[in-house]
Amino acid sequence: VMSDAPLLEGQSLTFAIDGIDIVRDIHLQVRSGELVGLIGPNGAGKSTLLRLLCGIESATQGEVFWQGSAFSSLSLEARARHIGYLAQGARAQWPVSVERVVALGRLPHRSLWRKDSTADRAAIEQALQMAEVAAYRQRIATTLSGGEQTLVMLARIFATQPQLIFADEPVAALDPYHQLHVMELLRAHAHGNNAGVVVLHDLSLAARFCDRLYLFNHGSIFCSGTPAAVLTQDNLRAVYGIDSKIECSAEGVSVTPTRRIREGHP
Repeated sequence: VMSDAPLLEGQSLTFAIDGIDIVRDIHLQVRSGELVGLIGPNGAGKSTLLRLLCGIESATQGEVFWQGSAFSSLSLEARARHIGYLAQGARAQWPVSVERVVALGRLPHRSLWRKDSTADRAAIEQALQMAEVAAYRQRIATTLSGGEQTLVMLARIFATQPQLIFADEPVAALDPYHQLHVMELLRAHAHGNNAGVVVLHDLSLAARFCDRLYLFNHGSIFCSGTPAAVLTQDNLRAVYGIDSKIECSAEGVSVTPTRRIREGHP
């Protein structure tokens, strides 16, 4: 059920490096219960925007609001509890067991020296099962494949039980089975008071799993709306420089890029 105030809102967000705008005047809302997809060509500013929205980078101009209040006023602890961020190509950093990596997701919920509580252990176990990484809980995380490590890092976020999950190209290193699995997990997370924002290149996955899409081009939002409204041949031609075959079925919209075109593209 959607409330009046967005869970998260970006207003007039601009981020510049050396005087060059990477993103420019972005207005974006995320409401409870929805999975929002950010799509657009490489270098369009999607990953930068994600870092602005979760407070890793500070906007040159504009403001991010969390449930109507300035996001910058939230303590780091509160941010860590409410928001999960899966970086592009996320990898385990330390040679520790998969279970230990996932357990790190509980840190925002506890004081430093306290042992794992029953709630912590239950959350860790649930996260291992959800991400289907329980079978290698004792494996050293850094020895797993890139795709497996992505699933472990996602499990760590689920262990935190955040309200809002940001995922930057979470399916890039995964086979089709695991791509569907990750999208199903993010879709399932985004209900009730929870939500998700995901950067995707696979337009069919974006169409099938996301409630709304923002299509980026050159650091600005070219258009936004339902997948059917955003994923039109004209929009994809203008932004990606491609012709595509677009089919609508009970499964949703599916997009097959068919050829590159030159008009309006470098």
